[in-house]
This record gives sequence, C-alpha cells and structure tokens, in this order.
Amino acid sequence: MIVPYLRVLQVTEEKKYVKDPIPAKAILLGDAFDWAYEEICANPRILETLDEYFQKTLKLNRELEETVREDVYHHEKAATVFFRAHLYAGNLPAYIRDSESGDILQLDRFDWGPVSRREFWPLRLPRRVDDFVTNDDAVRNPNTLLHGAYRPVFLWRDEFERWLKKTFGHQKHGGGRPPGSGSWQVADELLLDEMRNMIKTGKAKSANDAARLLADRARGSGILASKQTRLANRYRKKFGPEKN
Repeated sequence: MIVPYLRVLQVTEEKKYVKDPIPAKAILLGDAFDWAYEEICANPRILETLDEYFQKTLKLNRELEETVREDVYHHEKAATVFFRAHLYAGNLPAYIRDSESGDILQLDRFDWGPVSRREFWPLRLPRRVDDFVTNDDAVRNPNTLLHGAYRPVFLWRDEFERWLKKTFGHQKHGGGRPPGSGSWQVADELLLDEMRNMIKTGKAKSANDAARLLADRARGSGILASKQTRLANRYRKKFGPEKN
C-alpha cells in the first residue's frame, strides 16, 4: 500500500539510522544517484537543461570553490543539484517503508527543493546523495524519521529506468548491469587528474599513495581497497608507470 508521508518534525536525542529492507523491485536512492552521476559525467551538457536559477547558483558555487578538489567537487555538486531538481519536479517519486505496518510512504516532492528563490540552495547542499536523508540539515529535506529512526529512501526501479531513458535516451537496462557496477571510467577520470596533481606537488608519493587518499571518493559499492587498486591501475594506464 502506498500512502503520502506528511512532513512532521520529530526530534531525537541521537541520530539513528536503520537500513530496513526495501522492496525487491526498488532501488536505493544512493544507488540511483550513482547511476545518474555516471550518466551525467558522460553527458555533461545535460546540466544545461537545469533552469536559470540553478545554473546561476552552480556558477557561483564554482567561483567560490577554490580548493584543490574544485573540479571533482563541482561535478558532484552539479550532479546532486540535477538529481534533486528532478526529485523536486516530481519526475522521480521517492519513498520510505514503514517497518511496522509494511506500508510504502511517498515523500513530498516539494521538500527536495529550496524554501524560496532567495535561498542559494545549491551552495548549501551536500555534494552527494545518500540513502539516508535527515530533516535537520542546512537545507530542507523530506522527513524520513519514522518510529524513532531515519529510514532509507528508495525509488521504484521501473520508474527510475523510465526516467533514465527519457532523460539520457537509453533503453531499459532490464537484466543488464546493475546501477553503479559499470566501469566508472568517466567518474574516475576526475580523480586521476587530481592524483597526478597530488604526485606532482608532493602530496602523494605514488599512484598507490594518491589512490589511497582518494579511494573514499571513488564511485561504486566496492570496499576501499578495491577502489584504491582500480584508481592506481587506471592511473598507470593513463600516465604510465614512470609517473608513480
């Protein structure tokens, strides 16, 4: 049963996250974002479809970001804005599950958006979308606190795949690769350039060292060690062993 889940403020002394099982035909919000992020990296001009407000504040975000990680940070933030804009527009209905009743609760799409146009929403967003969404961040979020704990957000897989097809022009993946299990080559490219800069400036001693420092930011659901190996191998393939 699917019912609307109203935004009701609840307060707990300590954040508690419970990873309830989701329906078999669903996909976790974080996995959906990872898949969308891969598509956005491969098709960056899709960001031009964002409305003028979001494009202007993303441009301001890039101008204000002056760290070494500027390019990676900006790409992730832009992808987050794009993904949330589609959640806000109702193109991607999102849900949580009531662990006690078994009901599927649909989140209010308007809670993904800015409070007003005067709010610099993209500047305040985290740069990645996670399975868990809390209602006490710097930006307004849907309320996922239920029975004293935050519940994982998910999408129906068929709705998400229809959105992928409409947005990026792909056919339904069906029994093909699951989200986030691709080569991650496009997303890794951003980290490879950062690894090279770290090695050149002495912040890392080798490809393995640089990969170790950045592994937690690599896409995919594998363990950090496998991400480190993947990044180091791709670095050597791109820049050659003499650069390590």
